[in-house]
Amino acid sequence: MSLEVRFTRHGTTDVLRVVDVSLTTAGPGQVRSAVRVAGVTPIDRSRLPRW
Repeated sequence: MSLEVRFTRHGTTDVLRVVDVSLTTAGPGQVRSAVRVAGVTPIDRSRLPRW
């Protein structure tokens, strides 16, 4: 199992949910990669509420 942050609608950070997901295997012609860090751009930050 792995943790994933998901959202199903637009909104502020209150729409984000952390869920358990099962890991999948890559099929023929596909690759699976691990993301350890994801950046936040100034545009992303400007869309978040100030708190």
